[in-house]
Amino acid sequence: MPETYRRHGVDIEAWNNKTRRYWFIEVKGYPRKKPSMNAQKQEWFVASLGQIIKRMRQKNGKYAVAFPDFEFYEKKSLETFQVLFVGRQILE
Repeated sequence: MPETYRRHGVDIEAWNNKTRRYWFIEVKGYPRKKPSMNAQKQEWFVASLGQIIKRMRQKNGKYAVAFPDFEFYEKKSLETFQVLFVGRQILE
């Protein structure tokens, strides 16, 4: 098996020649099992944020999380952004 399949860490690491920066992207899928779908979606969302935050080591890097195009992930992303943005404004 190639080494890339055995590595732990960020799912996608890409270099942007134009900006001269690395992009580190954590990718999540959509749960398949019906009984635990809601709990699993929530768990994956929170886990992906924690994973990408733990990997923020390069000062010049860009970090992102990618989710499937489902309403749940869109709502959660917007809620999280609003909390972070409002919280930042309160602290400033």
